[in-house]
Amino acid sequence: MKEYFIAALLAVALLSASVAAHYRLKATEWRTTAYQFQKVARQQAATITDINQRQQRLAVLDKTHTEALSAAESENDALRRQLAAGTRRMYVHAKCPVSGTGTATGAGSLGDGAAVELAADSRRNVLDIRAGIIRDREKLKYLQGYVQTECLR
Repeated sequence: MKEYFIAALLAVALLSASVAAHYRLKATEWRTTAYQFQKVARQQAATITDINQRQQRLAVLDKTHTEALSAAESENDALRRQLAAGTRRMYVHAKCPVSGTGTATGAGSLGDGAAVELAADSRRNVLDIRAGIIRDREKLKYLQGYVQTECLR
């Protein structure tokens, strides 16, 4: 009877060892899976943080250039109003050919540089061109800032 008891005790010990090994393997698998999920969660959190920081930088960049564009357009509009009201004039430095003065030098000579005032429609055209240049410059500055803050990082 003692042999049966030892055999039963040995069988129970082997069964217990087998069950323990099974649960140990499962626990190791669960721990590995948990570490993988934690790694993915950390990567996602880092990505979200990076996206939020980029959005903040772009908001600052956008605000800066929007304000600069608005100020430049306001200045151009003020200039347009002053020209329309007559409180300011627009002159162009130009050289005009001298009309025949009876000299033998020919018709190809130029007179001294003189200030010439533009007609009203020409002034509007110049101001429209100026406004377009201002907008284009601000857009280029914005895009350069974007490339420096986002693309070159």
